[in-house]
Amino acid sequence: MEQQRRSSDTQISKLVAKVEELDADVQKLKKDFNEHATNEAMKIELLNATLVSIQVKLDQLLLEIKEPMEAYKTTKYGMHFLKYLADTAKWLVPLVTALILGYSALDVIKEKPTEKPAITQQVK
Repeated sequence: MEQQRRSSDTQISKLVAKVEELDADVQKLKKDFNEHATNEAMKIELLNATLVSIQVKLDQLLLEIKEPMEAYKTTKYGMHFLKYLADTAKWLVPLVTALILGYSALDVIKEKPTEKPAITQQVK
């Protein structure tokens, strides 16, 4: 019986040692997990701070570029209008000039009496 008791005590001590090993592994895994979670939280916090900084810089840039962009758009659309005027003038100026010249020519013709050529008939 003593032998069984010693064998049982040995088995129990082996089981206790195994449980203690498992407990140490669990504690190590828990510590590693907590460190990993802390590192990830710090990375997320750093990324969030970086994103906030980038957003602030973008807002400042948008404020700085707002006036030049408005001037650019005004100039762009103004140039489209001036191009339209120039294209219109290309065909309108010759048309108006032709109309003025034609009207002046009609006035000259109306004011000047037409001379009838003297027809001389020779009587034979």
